[in-house]
Amino acid sequence: IPLDLALLIVNNEDAFFDSDSSRLDNVTMSDAAANGTTGTTDSTLSSNGSAKEDGDGSAGSEGSESHLSLCHTLPTLDDNVTCVGFPEGGSQISVTRGVVSRVDVGSNGVLRIQIDAAINPGNSGGPVFNESGGVVGVAMSHLKSASNIGYIIPTSVLSNFLDMCSHGVEASPAERSSLNVIDVSGGGMKEAAVSDAVGIEGPKMVPGIVAVDAYTQTLESNALRRRLGLDDDGIGGGVRVSGLWYSTPRLPFEGVEPAQTMESRETDGSSVCRDDVLLKVDGIEVGQDGTVPLSSVRPDERISKSHLFTRRRVGHVLDIEVLRDGKPVTLRHKLTPLRYLCPVHDQFDAHPSYVVCGGCIFTPLSWPWISAHKYSDGWEGGFPSFNAVSSLPAQGSKQIIVLSGVLADEVNVGFHNKEWLILKSFNGEKPTNIRDLVRRIAACKDKYLEFRLHAVNQEDYNEQLICLEMADVKTAEERILKQHMIASWCSEDAIPPEYKNGNDAKTMVEFLERASSAPTSNKE
Repeated sequence: IPLDLALLIVNNEDAFFDSDSSRLDNVTMSDAAANGTTGTTDSTLSSNGSAKEDGDGSAGSEGSESHLSLCHTLPTLDDNVTCVGFPEGGSQISVTRGVVSRVDVGSNGVLRIQIDAAINPGNSGGPVFNESGGVVGVAMSHLKSASNIGYIIPTSVLSNFLDMCSHGVEASPAERSSLNVIDVSGGGMKEAAVSDAVGIEGPKMVPGIVAVDAYTQTLESNALRRRLGLDDDGIGGGVRVSGLWYSTPRLPFEGVEPAQTMESRETDGSSVCRDDVLLKVDGIEVGQDGTVPLSSVRPDERISKSHLFTRRRVGHVLDIEVLRDGKPVTLRHKLTPLRYLCPVHDQFDAHPSYVVCGGCIFTPLSWPWISAHKYSDGWEGGFPSFNAVSSLPAQGSKQIIVLSGVLADEVNVGFHNKEWLILKSFNGEKPTNIRDLVRRIAACKDKYLEFRLHAVNQEDYNEQLICLEMADVKTAEERILKQHMIASWCSEDAIPPEYKNGNDAKTMVEFLERASSAPTSNKE
């Protein structure tokens, strides 16, 4: 029983995002055309699952295609659910049953439903039904370290995604890039030039989920509440804003130029500030412990306040009420996805970004790279945890460049076992990103190439040095690329824009010869 990709048509956004988030009103389903448009076919299912009439007033013919019906009500605890899919263990359809165990939010702040029906590898993306046959969610994952704990994505989150698809909401090339190098706001590069600059090709995608770009502290302390101007004897709500997360690119709002640093964010007029007390989000009061009611009809069930942000789609303007210096202030905040120093995802079917120099493979740190090595090499194989750096916010054009490995050759004898190290500097200078590394290699006139590296959390006391002679690197390059069947010394998206015109060199030697006469303008 496949879960057809149907486009959700939202007739009334305000009703759809009513404060009672357990209901999705005024929602209908329509067939998704092959080209992704929102046109309807002869027979579709309405919100209650009944067949609509054809254009001539008659009901759809028997046997015409129909779709599964999304349930518009968030299931309650102990509701029966059925998980359907094709997990490992056989080739036929699998059906498992259980109950709803919990409704909360995940680490990314998105609403999720915990069930005790078995979810195994292969179930992901399959429908989960209630007793009436309505789809209440999509199977997502299970907890390996526990028994009978599986998670599904509720239909409210699915509807949000389909809504963005049907309305053509898509991520900009800069947001889709794993390079984190372009900020199209504030008078930067024009949008038409961004796609080529970041090397984006392939299918479009939605921007992803939104989140609050601030850290908060609970306010159970009466002394701290009074210090922040809350004179309510500790019976009110609110949490303290303890820090800000600065994301890039951050589009301007209502004439306010984007702020790229934490300090400037506090004075740009559209964001919360440190020591603000966050009182309400979307008109809903935030509790002292940072929780909010699940819905107006289920006020006793409380979940993280992040749900009030992630239930909205990218671009939505949210009203945020804060107490600042003892005075109430209402902010209108435009929601954008958070971006990380270590990109969470790359493009689908994307070629990896890399540079091969003297057999040393350098690549930007990204979660796809981490996942590939974590599951192939495993922690037992010595693969380090990059958690300390992977969750940091994006910082302009900065990337974390790692040495993925060394292709063994006589030019790099003594360094064959070096891998999974963070690049600290190249010839005494710290490259900002993978393109900056290529730029510095192209401009290098030194006899030696020195790469200083370190393991995670060992930058100050355990530095590794890879030293290669430029003449030997040039001599060995063609041999190394041919032996390992590598088409080019670096990926196309790693080439700086100022070197792209007419420079299609596949080897570093050829690239350096052409780069020596190339203009050096328009550097990012």
